[in-house]
Amino acid sequence: MVASPFTSLLFDLDGTLVDTAPDLINAVNHVFARQNLPAVPGELVRPYVGLGALAMLQKGYEYHDLGIDEAQLAQVHGVFRAYYEENICVESQAYDGVWDVIPSLYEEGYRLAICTNKPEYLAVELLDRLDLSKYFAAICGSDSVPNRKPHRDHLAITADRAGTSLDRSVMVGDASPDVDGARNACIPIIGFDYGYSTVAMADLSPDVLLSSFGDLPDALKQLSSDKSIDR
Repeated sequence: MVASPFTSLLFDLDGTLVDTAPDLINAVNHVFARQNLPAVPGELVRPYVGLGALAMLQKGYEYHDLGIDEAQLAQVHGVFRAYYEENICVESQAYDGVWDVIPSLYEEGYRLAICTNKPEYLAVELLDRLDLSKYFAAICGSDSVPNRKPHRDHLAITADRAGTSLDRSVMVGDASPDVDGARNACIPIIGFDYGYSTVAMADLSPDVLLSSFGDLPDALKQLSSDKSIDR
């Protein structure tokens, strides 16, 4: 039984639970290889993972000093998506600490849910491949809500689908959509500084800043005892 004012945790996926960048970068470079263009350096597009495939592709075209219109971008996005669907979990893996912490939180009675801007069917497929789906009461992707993170709706719908209350939830993420989403929903945010963000997590001022997933249980205890958080 959870002895805490917070009974549910809403997790971002990419850059928070799972290091998906290698497979996403490979999908981006598959697009450019088909156009006989050199690979885009991974470190260039990695910070844009949290903003989605279109942002990664656009950054790649900027690298090649090539313009692209919306119709062309939609076409190459289809190529990206087809490749990624077939190669979603080749190099992707859970971050250190996930396999210790997630089962433990689940056993303690926390309601765990995924609140991701990844399309839902891809999030489900990835978590199934990693054998993590069983721990989550809901997996809520951007295509299953009217407004995705950072809109409050995404967090509220995720909590509802998980059978829990938003006002007893904590958001856990690695980038500005997670922080801003938590602020818009008036719930605490625990931020990791190892993920994918164009802005340093420290500069986003989460309620708790962590560098290791293994520190999450202690952060929850800190939040539970801290009555001074201004949300």
